Amino acid sequence: MDEEGPFPKDFHPGLRLEDKWVHYQLLHLMVPMPETKAWHPKRVSEAEGLFQEKKRWVFKRRLGRGGRGFRIIEDLSTLSGVAMEGSPSILQEFIESAVEGWTFSIRSIAFGGHFMCMYANLANRSHSNHGYLTFISEGDVLGLSERAFKTQSFNQKSWEAKIWFGETEPPYLRHNLYEDVVAQTTLQIPASVFDVIRETSIKIERFYEALDLFSLPKACFEE
Repeated sequence: MDEEGPFPKDFHPGLRLEDKWVHYQLLHLMVPMPETKAWHPKRVSEAEGLFQEKKRWVFKRRLGRGGRGFRIIEDLSTLSGVAMEGSPSILQEFIESAVEGWTFSIRSIAFGGHFMCMYANLANRSHSNHGYLTFISEGDVLGLSERAFKTQSFNQKSWEAKIWFGETEPPYLRHNLYEDVVAQTTLQIPASVFDVIRETSIKIERFYEALDLFSLPKACFEE
């Protein structure tokens, strides 16, 4: 659900998990998370004190993936400009995440109470969504095994595309569904950090597996 295509005809409470604010409400008391605030475009005046607490915030749409609508906000006038777009949003504390001059993020996957894998995204911009996919290994310090790395492109349909869309894929999602670029390097992270990420992903997966979906807070598209 990304406000680009039609909403599902039949509502299921699990769809509330499409809302990033719902995720925050569920998880912020269980695992460390950046400070996050639900945001409405008509409430810009309420944000005057935010930039005294933190110098930079991240503006995200509550629905959607791939970094659409992502902005780094450093002052009230910039926030006023993006707020005019009108989508339900969140403001999130900006966390610096860089290695060897690249912005990076880590994805960790668990299933059935077991850790499956983790990988990184590298990008030469302010956010790492759909950057270069990168292997991860345990190392002594945070760094890249090859700083001057080459990349390899893959253009093939992802396995979940048919599940989501059948044979009628939205054209604006082609990059998400087909195009990946892999960096020929490895992000090395300290073993202690690797272990924390692994155990946290298992903890969250177990929580969601046992979750009563009918108990979820309402999403922005229900308001």
